[in-house]
Amino acid sequence: MQALLRDNIAACQRSGDIDPTADTEKLAAMMLGIVRGIEAVGKAGAPEQTLHDMADASLALLQGDLPR
Repeated sequence: MQALLRDNIAACQRSGDIDPTADTEKLAAMMLGIVRGIEAVGKAGAPEQTLHDMADASLALLQGDLPR
C-alpha cells in the first residue's frame, strides 16, 4: 500500500498538486499511518463526519507544510 501511495504522490507532484521537492517516501509513510489511523478510529465507532474531517485535514497537510 505504501508503494501505491508513493506512486500517487509522485503523480500529484508531476501535475503540480504537491510540492515537487517533497520526499515521496516520507509522505507515503505518513499517509499510510493516517489511513490506518482513520481505519482504527472508524472501527472504534467514531462518527462518519469525524473520519471525513480527518481525511480532509490530511489532504490539506499534503498541500501545505511538507516533510523534506
